[in-house]
Amino acid sequence: MNQIRPDDRTLEELFQKTLAAMDLPADKMKMLREFPSDKKWDIIRDRDQVTAKHPPQYYIDGLKTYIRGANLVPKALTLKKKQPVEPSTQLLSSLEISLRTNNIGWVHEFLNTNNKGLDVLLDYLKTSLEVMREIDSANDNDFILNGHNHLLSNSMLNNGNHNYTDENSTTKRSTLGRSDARRLHRKIKKYQIGEATDDVRLCIMCLRAIMNNQNGFNLVIQHPSALNYITLSLQHKNYR
Repeated sequence: MNQIRPDDRTLEELFQKTLAAMDLPADKMKMLREFPSDKKWDIIRDRDQVTAKHPPQYYIDGLKTYIRGANLVPKALTLKKKQPVEPSTQLLSSLEISLRTNNIGWVHEFLNTNNKGLDVLLDYLKTSLEVMREIDSANDNDFILNGHNHLLSNSMLNNGNHNYTDENSTTKRSTLGRSDARRLHRKIKKYQIGEATDDVRLCIMCLRAIMNNQNGFNLVIQHPSALNYITLSLQHKNYR
């Protein structure tokens, strides 16, 4: 884009196109429209210069790999799994930045009915919550978290209704014994799954970035399990 600021009329036309592409809630759009011309021009240039680091499918495939990697279903252990290209915490951090800074078309592609990125992200959030529960259980020999028994129980974690299928989904996993817990730690290391507490925090940040546009906000609010997983995340003792 030409770096010389255009006349006010052209600037307003460009700014309206930029706002439309950002798909922001009405209150945020109203606030941005009140910005001075120089600030509007900065926003136009910043949005024009954004280049996506990876396509949405890169992050979706990575999250599915981590979900399968953390799974302890016997059948799944026999499957050949693709090794992740980077640690989960690093991928989630990159995804959060992409959701927050890429153009709205990239976000819509991540969320569309073919990719179902929101469902995959929520399933990984649930997986991380389960890993946190198992680690707490191994350390404390009970499930008393935040003063309540079974705060992260299977019934609460599995009450969602995902719109994509994964035969290795963690919804099939029950409470682990000590030998399974050790095996989980080995699998976490093998599949470059980071600290569950960090990954839960980053998943919540990704959801917040998704909700920055109107379409994403509606999808999260209307999702059958999103608010439940967010609540469970915030109730855990590590986030008090």
